[in-house]
Amino acid sequence: MKKQILRTIPAFLLFVFLSQGQIVRADTEKYTWQNFSDTFEFYDETKWATVLLYSKSQGIVSVKDEKLVLEAPNYEPCEIEIYALFTFEGDFDIQSDYSIQYTPGEEKCRFNAGIVMQTLGDETSYKTYAAVNPGKKPFSRTRVDLEGENNIEKYKGAFIDQDGSFRIVKENNIISSYKKDEGKWRLIYQFKKPSLEKLRMRFKLQTGDSQGPENEACPTIITFDNFKINSSSSPKSTA
Repeated sequence: MKKQILRTIPAFLLFVFLSQGQIVRADTEKYTWQNFSDTFEFYDETKWATVLLYSKSQGIVSVKDEKLVLEAPNYEPCEIEIYALFTFEGDFDIQSDYSIQYTPGEEKCRFNAGIVMQTLGDETSYKTYAAVNPGKKPFSRTRVDLEGENNIEKYKGAFIDQDGSFRIVKENNIISSYKKDEGKWRLIYQFKKPSLEKLRMRFKLQTGDSQGPENEACPTIITFDNFKINSSSSPKSTA
């Protein structure tokens, strides 16, 4: 198991870091889009960058039992981001299994956990989450945000399992989110805002409420597994 304690990285340094590096086309002999899938046998630093952006507390990222583990502490809210070091242009089809551990019915527990597709400077982000509000069961949530958290489009879906799979598909500049239900992919939401730019993905866990008390913690663990790129017209590596 590889475990690492996260340290805060200023946002402007993050975007400088992510924009650097050689662009490698995925249709070359060395890189095809299948190479960017990950079963998380180990934490591959050529594919992923661990970042703690706005959180005062420390989160933990590890790989255990061939799963990527994001763990929030029990004493403060926390935001953990795992940024991909590859990007997508044009159409794509990606998916990942997930599993969430938290205390159901916890009076103050609130979190979002899932997959975000964003432009390289986070000018626009398309978010697909499993979410929990205090005392409630998990439900699906999708959002389009500008410049981080300026929401312009959102949808609250039905209850969602604590163990499941997300799938994100972009076709003809439109992004759709799916969840697996009884072995079949079912549409959660189709975003109205077209996506015309290069995109990067990230895994995310955010606990607490940015508008609530600073001590509103929600000890939560989410694991991601079997990340697959089913198809892509032009993924590239920036590692």
